[in-house]
Amino acid sequence: KKWFEQSVGYTGRRLNYREENQMAFFSAPITKADDMAHGVFLQQSWQRNFSHPVSQLRLTPAIRFDEMNMQSAGMERHEQQWSPGINAFASVGDDSKIYLKGSYTNSFRAPTFADLFYQEARVQGKPDLRPEKSLNREFSVGFQLGLRGQLTGEATAFTYNITDLIVWRLGSFEVFQPFNADADITGQEYLLNFIIPGDWLKMDLSYTHLAALNKNAAITVYDKFIPYKPEHTFKGRLGLDFQKWHATITCRNVSQSFVTEANTKSIPGYTVFDWTLNRNIKIQSIDVKFKFSIYNLLDEHYEIIRDYPLPPREWRIGAGISY
Repeated sequence: KKWFEQSVGYTGRRLNYREENQMAFFSAPITKADDMAHGVFLQQSWQRNFSHPVSQLRLTPAIRFDEMNMQSAGMERHEQQWSPGINAFASVGDDSKIYLKGSYTNSFRAPTFADLFYQEARVQGKPDLRPEKSLNREFSVGFQLGLRGQLTGEATAFTYNITDLIVWRLGSFEVFQPFNADADITGQEYLLNFIIPGDWLKMDLSYTHLAALNKNAAITVYDKFIPYKPEHTFKGRLGLDFQKWHATITCRNVSQSFVTEANTKSIPGYTVFDWTLNRNIKIQSIDVKFKFSIYNLLDEHYEIIRDYPLPPREWRIGAGISY
């Protein structure tokens, strides 16, 4: 049995920034910025299914064109890129199966409005940031078992060669600013998911090993870890349904990350637990939803960005009504 599908799509954004002096009744904008980015893509998918044994082959080539235009303070910039790519998938089995998948793609990411123009007391965008361009390769092997529930797992190895990666850092005078850096990002990701029959218990586990290395020519930073890119990240989630109650507990364990390009300073790793409890009640045609949450359950003191500590233990209660 053969199958073919083709799709075409468009994405775009346009932002106009005008900063005015509100103290004066008649005032022209003192800062202007026009930011426009759009992309067009064409994707085709060829798939073939087999009955003996039950298996599937799928090949998906695609091509995308991205363009960015920006004007600010008399400066004009124009960036564009064609990004071809291909994805492949193969599986054997039905309810229980194993599969392989891989991709070889190019990508383009224009700087966001915040990257370019955001301003606060200690945060400052950079209007001359260059867009990210990268060559991405991924390969995964996975399985699905349908015995006494559903157990799925996947292991992925990836390599991203990035030109002009946009990275935020604390620079001169403790001002947080973005900059461009060539980088090679390699790593592995492992996923495990288990669902009990009836979906009353769900468990998700993931572990990521990441080596984000700076490839700029300066000898003091070459092959150093990119700031704020932790090497090890573990995430876990356990969900439990009981009648109309739903409870979820999540865990994040993150290793230390460097805060300087030369890797001379770092912030320590942390482990954070969050817990939520939901209850849905239906009164005739009205749905009432209650939510009780405790974030940072163990009151961990931690930072994601140096000198910006995250909140201690938080308690939140919410309710909503829909008709």
